[in-house]
Amino acid sequence: MATQEMIYKNLAVNEFIWKRLQKLKSKNRIPHALLFHGPNGSGKEAHAIELAALINCEKESNQSCGNCSSCLRIKNFSDENIHFIYPMPRGKITSKKDDPIKALSDSDLEYIKDLYKLKSKNPYKKIKLENSRTIIINSITNLKRKVFLSSSANFYKVIIIFEADKLSFPNNEAANSLLKILEEPPEKTCFILISSSENKVIDTIKSRCQSYYFSNLTKNEVKSNLELFYDNKEETNFVSALSNGDMSFAQNIIDGKYDYKLDIQHTIRAIYKKDIESWSYIYNKLTDRPNKNQLKYYFSLFRIAIRDIRIYSVTKNSDDIHLKDYIAIFKKFVENRESSMFDRCLDCVNISADMISRNGYKPIVVWTMLLDINSILNYKESGDYRYINR
Repeated sequence: MATQEMIYKNLAVNEFIWKRLQKLKSKNRIPHALLFHGPNGSGKEAHAIELAALINCEKESNQSCGNCSSCLRIKNFSDENIHFIYPMPRGKITSKKDDPIKALSDSDLEYIKDLYKLKSKNPYKKIKLENSRTIIINSITNLKRKVFLSSSANFYKVIIIFEADKLSFPNNEAANSLLKILEEPPEKTCFILISSSENKVIDTIKSRCQSYYFSNLTKNEVKSNLELFYDNKEETNFVSALSNGDMSFAQNIIDGKYDYKLDIQHTIRAIYKKDIESWSYIYNKLTDRPNKNQLKYYFSLFRIAIRDIRIYSVTKNSDDIHLKDYIAIFKKFVENRESSMFDRCLDCVNISADMISRNGYKPIVVWTMLLDINSILNYKESGDYRYINR
């Protein structure tokens, strides 16, 4: 966790990256463009905001004070030198010259204001409008006018672009427009592009950015952060294991108020045997209009259960098992089964989750996944399973 004065007191700081950024600041060598990329929930957005505060802090030290007027404005998302760009709907926009504000309804504007308030306190809250899949050209056109204005009080202008891979969806229009600014950027301007899909950012933009990779957080980092917001230690311990290092997902799980014990019970029963009640329970959860977080949650339950069973099948030791309440079932279940079976089951879950993320028909994908897991674990012969060999 953060041990120094910063904008956020509850950010799990990537020490390696942060020290490199501090060194650049101390040598007055802030790049014109940076790319922060890595998995969801690793703190990329918050580190970008921290960097904006660091290079504009009025104390002019090698760390932001978190208390000067500049730091406070940045924390409250009210600093005129800090610009945020994110995917937006087209709204009432009819021309490339229209102000991007026309893309947002009154309810969208209120929603964004609320997100900013939440983000000022929670570094892992995402600034995201639902059903917005592209960064519109209007946002970049409007940005061009702003970045070439002189910066107030000689501060840096910092442009933070959330989901920078959406610059290239459905075409490269916005990306190519941004590229023209990156090729000849104005003085004292820093672009920070953020992406969880770095491979979708066009190469000509990536080549002009210093790249920093943010890895998944550790289980202990997730757990420590959750304990700042939530009191139930049993819950935070389970969720931190389930999150796979994604802090945003971990918070969404707890806020979603799932019935963890019932969910994991049915998940293990669905893996353990052909239990119609549990199969129906899982099937309904994964097909009855679930949102993305719900889908991710239930597939994560399968992953953690199968990984626990596999670990026990190899080590016969419960120390690294997350679902210790089910160790008696695991002991019985691993008899006469090779660990490779569980690897294949895990592949089956991952492939099924990927198919659904690509708009595969949920009822067929989920039911086939359950059938394939049952086939893998209850037959010695290796069959031609529908997903596993593809």
